Amino acid sequence: GELEPTKGFPQDFVVTENQIWLRLTREEGGSVTYTLQEGMDLDFDDFQVKTCGIGKVLVMEIMPPVPIAGVVMELEPEEVYIHPGDSTAIEGRLFVLTPLGKRVPLVGEVVDVHAEGLVDGSLEPQGKVKTDGEGKIRLTYKAGYKEEGITVFARYQPEGYPDEVKERTSVSLVEEPRCWRGKVDIVIDFGHRGIEKGNPEECGRREAESEMERHVHVWGEMILRPGEPEEIIAQYFSGTQIMRIRTFDESCVTLCRQKGVKGEVPVRPGSWEKTETTLRATLHDKKFRVFANLVLLDRKTGKYRFSCGFAGLVWKGFVENYGQYYNACTGETREERTASQEVEFERFDFSSGELEGQTLTLDKIHGERVVEYIPHLGGTVKYAWDFERIPCVQKEE
Repeated sequence: GELEPTKGFPQDFVVTENQIWLRLTREEGGSVTYTLQEGMDLDFDDFQVKTCGIGKVLVMEIMPPVPIAGVVMELEPEEVYIHPGDSTAIEGRLFVLTPLGKRVPLVGEVVDVHAEGLVDGSLEPQGKVKTDGEGKIRLTYKAGYKEEGITVFARYQPEGYPDEVKERTSVSLVEEPRCWRGKVDIVIDFGHRGIEKGNPEECGRREAESEMERHVHVWGEMILRPGEPEEIIAQYFSGTQIMRIRTFDESCVTLCRQKGVKGEVPVRPGSWEKTETTLRATLHDKKFRVFANLVLLDRKTGKYRFSCGFAGLVWKGFVENYGQYYNACTGETREERTASQEVEFERFDFSSGELEGQTLTLDKIHGERVVEYIPHLGGTVKYAWDFERIPCVQKEE
């Protein structure tokens, strides 16, 4: 990303190769604008500020990291197996994923759509397709009789932006339906710690430390039938999260009035304050469900595509605040502590995206995959699945 002085804000400034100098002469202070230059993934960007006050004393200031939302595209067919001559709808969803996990639909954006594998079938529409008021595109695949199925590709690139996001999905033609019974296991482990310290050679002291841990386990047993929602046999979830932010801020000098002394007396080092904010949360049910999608891509080689995830969970927890404040003039230290009642934070839905595998037998499919949880920040997500083919008997109403 890039910082630049905010256009139209009343301030004097000088921009060099890698710094912005602001001269603060008004009560409004100064203002800069952050512009994302590249990248489509969820991330954070860090910046530092130095202030030059009376006496030209430089003090390091630690800016909170700039949260960068990611752009995500999903493609999902209504039916992943169809017979030759049948039709199925394919839905695409384009949205912004915030650092807290919220989905914000992108409305009126243009998505490039094309298909591979068509012989005597059709996919409509293709080419440039605009998202509707829900950030979705809606396609229809009419299967032919000479093809094995299709793979649909979708690409989105914001106007004037260098990067793009891509997604694909497939619909297979089958001579007979394939149904599966099996289990899905998802384990998320994430830990991140960040420390920022000022220059020890400069007057004053400023430190900030943040840490976060998240542990989630979701498990489900289900029956998968073509063109139908999953039949859940059993499912389970657990999740804990803790976020903690600590800061320490000590002024270079504090001007104090002392009895019997005319004027103000400088005291070094000056007053300081130490704060700690802690968020503790656990996962709670809000129409929780586990889901999975299994598509056999090639009946000859045993290659398949698998995806899984969960929805309907929400983080609930408490926020605790603690602070210590030292007055350099009086030598006194006071403490403050507050705690909130239980509050509901963001919904927590999660999807694996496309995972490919290969099986030696078309009657059993199992696999395991470990991927990075958040790009550039680390953590892991472990997916495990184990399914066995069963007769396609309609479930009882």
